[in-house]
Amino acid sequence: MAEDLGLSDPVDRGRAMDKTADRDGRNAAGLRRSLRQVDAESGGSADLSETLGLILRALATKERAQGGTLYVYRDGRLRFVAAHVDGSDLSDINRELGSQDLVPDQDSLVNFVARTGRTMTFTRSGEGGKSAVVGIERDYDALTGHRTESALAVRLDCLDGRSIGVLKLVNRLGAHGEIVPFAGEEWRDLQLLASIAAIAIDKSQAQEQMRWKHLETTLRLSAAAELRAGSMFDHVRRLSKLSALIAKSLQLPNAVMDRVEYASPMHDIGKTRLPDSVVAKPGVLTEDEHRTMRKHTLIGAQILSGLGGDVLEMARHVALSHHERWDGSGYPRGQAREDIPLSARIVAVADTFDALVTERSYRSPYPIGAAFDVVRTEREKLFDPDVTRAFLQAEDRVRAVYEA
Repeated sequence: MAEDLGLSDPVDRGRAMDKTADRDGRNAAGLRRSLRQVDAESGGSADLSETLGLILRALATKERAQGGTLYVYRDGRLRFVAAHVDGSDLSDINRELGSQDLVPDQDSLVNFVARTGRTMTFTRSGEGGKSAVVGIERDYDALTGHRTESALAVRLDCLDGRSIGVLKLVNRLGAHGEIVPFAGEEWRDLQLLASIAAIAIDKSQAQEQMRWKHLETTLRLSAAAELRAGSMFDHVRRLSKLSALIAKSLQLPNAVMDRVEYASPMHDIGKTRLPDSVVAKPGVLTEDEHRTMRKHTLIGAQILSGLGGDVLEMARHVALSHHERWDGSGYPRGQAREDIPLSARIVAVADTFDALVTERSYRSPYPIGAAFDVVRTEREKLFDPDVTRAFLQAEDRVRAVYEA
């Protein structure tokens, strides 16, 4: 430590070590505050990709970096999951990265740090000795339109020794806003902050895995009614995905998007109490059978009534009102326009679309393009025009659900 600090006097060495400890403590406390802010901004329920983007931003801000990129291990592979540049909104890019298999170049700075665990720097001039032995990824430049002049990469390791991923910060800003190299003193600070960030990322990944386990349970339970009708389990899975896509396209808060995703599969839960002769009938229903079938909305709402919790309360609204229509021609209560709960208006579009593109015993499935045309045509008659618009704006993502 004394040699590193360039000090020889024991008193000076002690003072310097105290200053270093104070700085480490301030940095750790500062990052913890930043991570608490991340949790507040995400509402405690953001998807993993958004949380990773927020953590990256917090680290970049703490280290006065213009931006950076973040890689985490998924299925044993190091994958590019988030990018950040100060003053730019990359939320759409970061969400898209979660579904892509992007990896750093084999001989790049990030892969070198991942293999060795050594914190490394890069400067455009190639100065700095060690930084010249590896190349620099073009990810930051390609995604943000900014040029990498300096970079620092550090491996994110948990306390138990597991490596979570690699953080790369780009273009450290000097006192006057100029881009400067990442000096040695930043290495120590960033290594401390990286260990805290690794714990936060590990926790977020664990929460994401638990979230998907809960959703899988909800989907399987909700599929019971659909399976009685001969439908595939995939229907409730697709419906959940489509409803979540619409909610995201409407830019609803993260907590509301999560509730829509969980509540929507329970839309037909009332069918579990209808006779098999109606629910499982392979052909077209008679008028009397239609009247019986329509009761599933009231039965579903009754099943979900009084159970408590935001998700189940939304599920009750969905079960009761997902067959209501914007013009008031639906059932069971003939609600119209904004009197219909938003969650039910979302599910109405998703459920109709999936029914159109799914084969029935009495008709062939609609081509996806034709199903989009039907939804577009029925805007302001059957469907909320804003919800319809949000659905159509998400067309590429909707198609991806059926292409997967």
